[in-house]
Amino acid sequence: KGAVLQAPARQMLSILLSSRKMSTSMSDSGFEEELCGCPSLGWPSDWIHCVCDYEESCFIIQRLKQKHFLTNDCLERQPQISAEARGRLVSWLIAVYRQLSLSFESLCLAVNIMDRFLITTAVEVCSPRITRLLSLCCNSYSKEQLCNFECLILLRLKFKLAAPTISFFLDYFTSHMEKEIVEKWRVLTFKVCELSLADYTFNKYLPSVIVQCALKLTGELLETCLMETGNRTAFLKPMFSERCSDIVCEDWTLFPQCTEELKLLVSLNMDAVHDLIYNV
Repeated sequence: KGAVLQAPARQMLSILLSSRKMSTSMSDSGFEEELCGCPSLGWPSDWIHCVCDYEESCFIIQRLKQKHFLTNDCLERQPQISAEARGRLVSWLIAVYRQLSLSFESLCLAVNIMDRFLITTAVEVCSPRITRLLSLCCNSYSKEQLCNFECLILLRLKFKLAAPTISFFLDYFTSHMEKEIVEKWRVLTFKVCELSLADYTFNKYLPSVIVQCALKLTGELLETCLMETGNRTAFLKPMFSERCSDIVCEDWTLFPQCTEELKLLVSLNMDAVHDLIYNV
């Protein structure tokens, strides 16, 4: 009897996981596992039959998880680590992800894992041992050291690695934009979001808030560019469908502040975004 009951469930699960895939692979985000094993969300009994709503369900799950992975205070217990030092480390991670052609999702997860590890670890203010200094200078570690450090991270984070990321929400929102304008918005929004990863100021904002503010700022930047060049096109339209806007229900009081801080960030890094704005 148990086998008879399990077969239809496996078939339906296969249909769910194969339908309406996102534009990029999200297998390392873990939302499939949360979708199948999250009783606390109180899904209706007939939810599993709504295959067409699978993508929106993933979005809702990730949005609900955001607050549990927020890292706005990750430097409070780190007297020897400044926001500038963290920014340099994230800049190095960005260089590595580009060099190895990794996914943006992997980069976002790496930054989130690093910040959450800092929250759980208090750095002692003391003189480092000579062996530590030598290991830093030679820039090489043994396999055992790397494995031990990886185990330490996993234990401190209790194996919770599947954080909702900027990458996930960027993919979700752009998937609801008109196809002919997706790339024009996405390239610049992607750059703005990438810059925000290295700025500790944005650790206090939920990833979905950052992405929505970045999309709004992208529209303003492109509209200004088109007005200056006199080359107005038809792609400056509402970014989200009605279905998407109904789902989003974040604290709207955060949006103006986040948008203004993104504007400041872009103005300080205009060299990095200038070509993206004027070559769209």
